[in-house]
Amino acid sequence: KPNRGDHHEPERERAAAGGREQPQGKSHGCADAEGVGTPRRRPRGGCPEGAGESEREEAEAAEIEEVVEKVAPRIAEGSALESDDAGEDEREHERGGRACAAQRPDQQGREQDEEEQAAIEIKSGPFVLNTRNRTLEKNFTRLKLTQIEYLLMKLFMENPGKAMSREDILSAVWGSDFTGELKTVDVNIRRLRMKIEDDPTEPEYLTTVWGYCYKWGY
Repeated sequence: KPNRGDHHEPERERAAAGGREQPQGKSHGCADAEGVGTPRRRPRGGCPEGAGESEREEAEAAEIEEVVEKVAPRIAEGSALESDDAGEDEREHERGGRACAAQRPDQQGREQDEEEQAAIEIKSGPFVLNTRNRTLEKNFTRLKLTQIEYLLMKLFMENPGKAMSREDILSAVWGSDFTGELKTVDVNIRRLRMKIEDDPTEPEYLTTVWGYCYKWGY
């Protein structure tokens, strides 16, 4: 006799087969048409489509931090190079300042010596009168003078081109209380010419102003 459950076998087989069949339009493990469970496509900025505002901000912050980490070493290296250049410029400036400071006393000393030398020397043509040593040189050759002759040369060389009378010369050289004769000036002028002139009869430096007296004419 047939088993009572035999007439149910075809139904169970169809039900089992029906359970294995998948409905058309759906894939394994996928959600319905609304896209639930479907992987989201990630845009270029690193934030998936449909992500919330906070997720996008976090992604942007992560990208900025990554860029900063890459650029920071380069900035630090450039700052170090600039610092080294600035330090070298400062050291060079200090060395130049010390060199100028070292040269300044020597330069000031030379200028002071030149000023003192100019104050004690009177130059006129080939003549150099040294007021410290009370000497006279002509073309670098020292001439032997008496004290009166030296004072006459000093008076004339300090007043080039100025005509001076016998009275002026007597007062400047011999003093205002001198009681001698005016011819004393002529005698000493003649002796001085013999020492300083190339031709005393034709004086070139200590000349005569006719009708008045003498002047340093060079």
